[in-house]
Amino acid sequence: MDYVISFLLTFIVVYLVYFIFVVKRKKSKEKLKNSLEVRYLINRYHIDIEKINQKQLANRIAICNSLIISIVFLVILFIKNFMLQMLVGFVVLFPVILIIYHILAKSLLKKEGK
Repeated sequence: MDYVISFLLTFIVVYLVYFIFVVKRKKSKEKLKNSLEVRYLINRYHIDIEKINQKQLANRIAICNSLIISIVFLVILFIKNFMLQMLVGFVVLFPVILIIYHILAKSLLKKEGK
């Protein structure tokens, strides 16, 4: 039960920080088009971000990033050795990023109509 609470707290805190500093700010929304996440979606999945609502895209990316951080945090909670935590967290991070962004891209492609 402690792990579930830790996961939820991490998710909520990261999402709120991302929401306040990226989604709500107008300058950050314009920088979103040049962000690494959006460039990855454009280059890898050929998503046309002009057809997608920018606020909605920023919100979905915020949810994805929060989910990625929360999952990795949850995985490293199971390990007691600090060095092993860092190693496992680093190894788990990349597959989780690829899987979450693949799911995001598929939902955006469906919304885009491809």
